[in-house]
Amino acid sequence: MESQEGSKEFWRRPQAVVAVIGGALAIVAAVLTMFFDLFPDLKPEPDKAADVEIAHVDFDQEENIRADRESNMGDVTKGAEAWKSSVVTVSLRNNGDNPALFTMATVKISHASRIDCITGGGDGVLRGQYRIKVPVNAKSGDAVERKMRWNLPPHQLETMAFSVGPAMSLDRRVDLYQFTIVLTRDDGSMLELDSASHAEFGGDVADSLSGAESAFDPAGTESQEFITQQQGCWKRELEKANQLIGSAKLVSPELKDLRDRLSKITKGASR
Repeated sequence: MESQEGSKEFWRRPQAVVAVIGGALAIVAAVLTMFFDLFPDLKPEPDKAADVEIAHVDFDQEENIRADRESNMGDVTKGAEAWKSSVVTVSLRNNGDNPALFTMATVKISHASRIDCITGGGDGVLRGQYRIKVPVNAKSGDAVERKMRWNLPPHQLETMAFSVGPAMSLDRRVDLYQFTIVLTRDDGSMLELDSASHAEFGGDVADSLSGAESAFDPAGTESQEFITQQQGCWKRELEKANQLIGSAKLVSPELKDLRDRLSKITKGASR
């Protein structure tokens, strides 16, 4: 009886309960340490992605794009063309104590098309020196990968810009894109930016849209069938531009300019 009473008295003491629980936790910790020493591949990795955050992202800044021109005869002139193009600019903040290395930028494409109405461009092929070059036959669901080495120091804020455009374009043609950029670190963790929509002209906007102006202010030599066909084509492209603008968080100034110019041109239809 004295032994049972002594046992009950022991468990009534807070210090005793704490000591027993502390001892049990120490044993569990020791067992887990030994287990992960024997099987290191099973040890859970810390959430490294949480130490880097997106501080800011926009589609407002411009970058000069140089392009090689290839004539219809196959002659290539390096850096023959140059124009400004808006870029997706992202600022990342590293809140951790260790550097963060990003090794891949992946552009996940949700829309890619080229305006196939008659434009005002000339002959030849342009190969723009974009950071992200989208294949000509790209379609929704495709992904374009770009290897990189962006080393973000601890407790620092740094910025990088991504230009996106066609790997090859016909002179003054307009390419329309909607995409999402995903940045991947060397440990496999990822950061996904907001969805973006863009119109890439590959040169002067007015030249690219001179075909639309001709369609809605046609010369007397054009047939009614041709005029109707071209007007319908440009109206469909205007509708597409509105859809791309309405379905993305980031919209380039070029796409907004395309929408505004086409809206003005189509309202001025004379026939």
